[in-house]
Amino acid sequence: LLGSACGLVGIVVMRAAAFVEAGFRRSRIPAYLRPAFGGLVVGGLAIWIPSVFSAGHGAINLYLGMDTSLGLLAVVLVAKALASSVSIGSGFRGGLFFASLLLGVLTGRLFIGLLTPFFPNLVGHETLFALVGMSSLAVSIVGGPMTMALLALEMTGNLKLTLAVMGAAGAASLVTRRLFGFSFATWRFHLRGESIRGAYDVGWIRDLTAGSMMRLEVPKIEADAPIAEARLKYPPGSTNYLVAVGPNEAYAGMVPPGALYEPDPGLDEQAVAEPAPRTVRHLLRNADKMLLSNMSVRDTLKLFDEAESEALPVVADRESRRLVGILSEAHAIKRYSEEVSRRNRELTGE
Repeated sequence: LLGSACGLVGIVVMRAAAFVEAGFRRSRIPAYLRPAFGGLVVGGLAIWIPSVFSAGHGAINLYLGMDTSLGLLAVVLVAKALASSVSIGSGFRGGLFFASLLLGVLTGRLFIGLLTPFFPNLVGHETLFALVGMSSLAVSIVGGPMTMALLALEMTGNLKLTLAVMGAAGAASLVTRRLFGFSFATWRFHLRGESIRGAYDVGWIRDLTAGSMMRLEVPKIEADAPIAEARLKYPPGSTNYLVAVGPNEAYAGMVPPGALYEPDPGLDEQAVAEPAPRTVRHLLRNADKMLLSNMSVRDTLKLFDEAESEALPVVADRESRRLVGILSEAHAIKRYSEEVSRRNRELTGE
């Protein structure tokens, strides 16, 4: 029950941090003034309750065994959660690791305080519940149930307590996964547009870039080449995509191969019989859509959706637009699926 309660408190804290940050973004407060505003709020709370200041190392030791009222514990819990949310939301650097430890201690003390009238035999076990709550809430917000279990073991040297922590941490993790889906760190990645499910996704999703997936052999044609020349060089069925380039191999746009053989309705019958020397430049599409070699697979697939193209060029940089390769959407999806399957097999030990 304590583990489940800590999971619910962790979800509230993570939602609060995201809510405050979104509120600052929607406000008219300039970005450079937001930390000052956040500092005023946290400072005001600290004048009232000094325990909300800093990470909370001293407060953890204070509330682990301190004999205090449930009302004070509840006030400190709400104040610390608010201070942490305002601090992160206003732009200060840092996370919720040590804050989650203090919040967990307070949650554990509140939990046993509410149960004691119904279960008198729990009297005297406040520190036990505080330590279990500390580890469970940290698991909900930060993750790492084994890390928290070992932390409790290091602090107390009590193996029985460690087993209790593992059980409660598992419950907190399950509640968080079912009702929220992620730890705080993973949630922050999602707020920034990173499609990851856990820490193991961060590295490989950045390593799988457009440059590592692209083909070096690119069917290309000069943008100012006559269409008749392009027809001779690329007869029907010879390629599924064609890239037009300018001076210094600079990307100019994509050319649908089928468009080379479509009649121009603006020409009269005689001109259709003897096509005018139009150039490939008249057929260019997606001239501003290009992949960078260091672009992650997530950004690559997003650009494919925007461009609605089966293939896009890979360029060295946006300034020179120098063509270095080409990548098809089908190949990018295939590589991504293969990598996901391989990582899942590694996690399951297959």
